[in-house]
Amino acid sequence: MQTKITRIIQTGIRNIFSFIAKYTSYVLAVTLCSAGLGGIIATSFALYYFHALHYEFPSIILLSMKVGIVALWLLSAYRFGLFYRLGLKGGGKGEDLNTINECVLTNPKIAIKENLTPEEYQKLLLSLAKLPKIVSLTISSGIVLLATPLLIYQIYLEGIIPAKILAILSLTTIAIFIIICFSLIISEVLTGELRAACMKLVHRKNIKIAATGKNKTLYTVKTKLLFFLILFIITLFISNVITYSNQGQLSTVFSFSFLAIFVSLCMAYLIFYIIYNSLKQVENAAYDLMQGGEGMLFPRSLDLEFVNLADGINIAAKTIRDYQKGLEIKVDERTRELNESLKQLRRKDEIMETELDFAANIQQGIIPSQEDLAPWNGISFASYYQPMGKVSGDYYDLFRFDNQLYFLLADVSGHGVPAALITMAAKQAFASAVGHDRSPAEIFKEVNGLLVEKIKTSDYLTAFLLQINDKHEVTYCNASHTKAIHYIHSLEEYRLLDTDGMFIGAIEEASEFYDNKDLHLASGDRIYLYTDGVVEHKNTDSEEFGMDRLLSLLTQTKFLPLNEQLLQVISELKAFMGEAPVRDDISMFALDLQEEWSKFAELYNAGLKHLRINKAKEALLNFLGAKNIIPDYTTLKYQLALAYYGTEEYEEALPLLQEFLVENPKDSKGLQLGVNIYLKLKRKENAREFMQRLRALDALEEN
Repeated sequence: MQTKITRIIQTGIRNIFSFIAKYTSYVLAVTLCSAGLGGIIATSFALYYFHALHYEFPSIILLSMKVGIVALWLLSAYRFGLFYRLGLKGGGKGEDLNTINECVLTNPKIAIKENLTPEEYQKLLLSLAKLPKIVSLTISSGIVLLATPLLIYQIYLEGIIPAKILAILSLTTIAIFIIICFSLIISEVLTGELRAACMKLVHRKNIKIAATGKNKTLYTVKTKLLFFLILFIITLFISNVITYSNQGQLSTVFSFSFLAIFVSLCMAYLIFYIIYNSLKQVENAAYDLMQGGEGMLFPRSLDLEFVNLADGINIAAKTIRDYQKGLEIKVDERTRELNESLKQLRRKDEIMETELDFAANIQQGIIPSQEDLAPWNGISFASYYQPMGKVSGDYYDLFRFDNQLYFLLADVSGHGVPAALITMAAKQAFASAVGHDRSPAEIFKEVNGLLVEKIKTSDYLTAFLLQINDKHEVTYCNASHTKAIHYIHSLEEYRLLDTDGMFIGAIEEASEFYDNKDLHLASGDRIYLYTDGVVEHKNTDSEEFGMDRLLSLLTQTKFLPLNEQLLQVISELKAFMGEAPVRDDISMFALDLQEEWSKFAELYNAGLKHLRINKAKEALLNFLGAKNIIPDYTTLKYQLALAYYGTEEYEEALPLLQEFLVENPKDSKGLQLGVNIYLKLKRKENAREFMQRLRALDALEEN
């Protein structure tokens, strides 16, 4: 595992490499970070070597060496792309260096250019493989060219001094070897990621790469280990020379020993880093293939062993994938007959599911929405509806008239599509039977007669129907449905509501047995209607939820708002059932008369009385008091606006009237009041607009 220090060093080198490439060229960055490091090490070895031998060279020789080294690096930098961004390519037309610099982007990050031609991909891949060798040979050749005239110049100045000539030749050889070692290995590491990326693109684009000259760009792991061994011998040789020539200066010996060990460790680390990463790539490719991926290996190493291994793995991966495809084809052939035989069944199933979805949407459309359950005359409504499947045999409806409303809850025997069809027939029958001032028993009699003619099976429905007028007088009738529950707020007790009555749609004679009963809703009273799916569902121990548990829950939750109370009851029912299956539709409906209704009605009626005798101020006080009790009562906004108009407080009247007209845009009295208010405020354009709306409404009513 790499240490934190190693990761920091690698990150630093990558950042330096990216910075140089960004402002010069990719090739120069590779050269400086590889041959540059080799040159520093070679220079360090030279300094120690000459210092140990106590050789003194003429100043002109030393100056010439410095000038020659600077010239060598400048020429090399120019050739490798120092001024590439200025249009000076340096490497010559068509050479490998220019191929790399032209095909590789370095800003904002290093990447291969998009949409290269296949020939450019081929050239780029081959040039990247040759780059380490080009860098090392170029710098080495420069050292030879530099050392040769210096050697001749030394002989010219001092004559043939065998020791000095041998020292220069041996040091030149050592420097060349060190630069070759480090430039080859480091440049291979630096270019490995880009080579792998290029190979991946070549594979994805299905570009054929010619193998000509391939082996000339490669070397082996043995070669690198030989580099390390020779480097070790060189350090040992120089160390012995330093020790022999500096017996009294152990500091020089120790410092060089430290340098030699550090350089050897660097070389060993680089070699094993390449080997480790190559093995890691092999592992990742094998894992990818095992997980169902391509399993392709694109080696970053230039070692012949790993390149051949990658070729073998890629061939094996392709063979395995081809074999998998062959198996898949055989499996497809074996399953095609089964799929064909199942196709008709699947089509029928899809048609049935589509029809069920369509039926569910239609049935959902006949269930009152939340807007349909808006409060009326101080009464609030809440409901819960959960079909057992896509369609349901439960059905409830709400019918509103000017001074009364009807609420129906019905439950069809059976489940699924047959039950859902009967609910549709029941919807139509009740819609035609419910009429102004007709009692629930009369409605049941007519619906029973209609459904007996339509239902030709043994199915039937149970139902509970409530009739409520604007004085909160309730008439109800039960057709063998579960008993309704009446919560009497003043007594804080529950009473079950029931009447004589038989199933609807079963037999025609049932029409003779329907009966009505009456009650009066007082402030705070509630009525609960529910289907047998609420009380008859069982838990995993086959125990029913039951009426007693329902009444107990209603008692515990009677202080909650009506909608929250129903949700709490359903939540407790589901918790009671646990993992037991849902075996019936679950429907529940409730209504309550607000506790403050009696006080509200008293103030509201007093306000109307004062308006009739033109006592606007007294009416306003009554309406404001009523608003504090039930602020969202719709007609109260109109009455308040009318009272403010009577007290000549037009600015107060206007927003109340506007809110009322948003909810009742076709109220002629409201529009007329708006005309009057705008005229009083001298806003003639608004008054004219309201007059146009009023005329349009009158014209619509006449038509």
